[in-house]
Amino acid sequence: MNHQECHILKGKNPGPKVLLVGGLHGDEITPFVILNRIKHLKVEKGSITIVPFVNKKGILKRAHGIPGKIKDLN
Repeated sequence: MNHQECHILKGKNPGPKVLLVGGLHGDEITPFVILNRIKHLKVEKGSITIVPFVNKKGILKRAHGIPGKIKDLN
C-alpha cells in the first residue's frame, strides 16, 4: 500500500478549507520544498490540508510523470 504524508492544520475558529498539494511533477522541486517548510504553520480560522509529496517515485527520479507508467500527469 502506498501511504501519503498528510498534515492537517486546524484553526480554533470555523473558516475556509484549503488543500495544498506538492510533488505532482517530480522534476519541479519548489512546491514540495515550500509545503514541507510550512507544514507547522499556526492557523487561526478554517483548516489547511498539506500533502507535500504526491508523486514520490517521480521525485526520487526527478521525473515529470510517474517513472515507467505515465509520462506527464497534466
